[in-house]
Amino acid sequence: MIPDVRQPESLGDYLLQHMNLTPDFGASSLSVEQIADIALIATAHSARYAATSHLVSLLAALPVPSDEPHDFWFQLWQASGTPVLMPVNIKHQVLRALDGDGAGLADQLMTAVADMDPKQRTTAATDVIKELDFVH
Repeated sequence: MIPDVRQPESLGDYLLQHMNLTPDFGASSLSVEQIADIALIATAHSARYAATSHLVSLLAALPVPSDEPHDFWFQLWQASGTPVLMPVNIKHQVLRALDGDGAGLADQLMTAVADMDPKQRTTAATDVIKELDFVH
């Protein structure tokens, strides 16, 4: 049997998937440890969605990929030296992030930055900042 790997849509789904707590499970039947686990999961769950929202907002503020031969994404690829940042290579993770699971996108972006040397990081960051219109 293939395990269910879809991302939970709500905290209730998450509790069902990870703690086998059904919506009709009586709270009086919970142990202190289970209550602590629920509190921990709720905290992590909300932080994960907030972080995902920040990542998606950043990407949404950047230009839409185009057919232009030297558009922003091409320039970012050249500056960073990594094709990981090309839209075709992050599309799947962006779609997962829009579905509520930003861990893959975060990992992909962090790996791309870690693989850059200091000059590439500076150049790529400058390109992003200029595109976000923070520097004129």
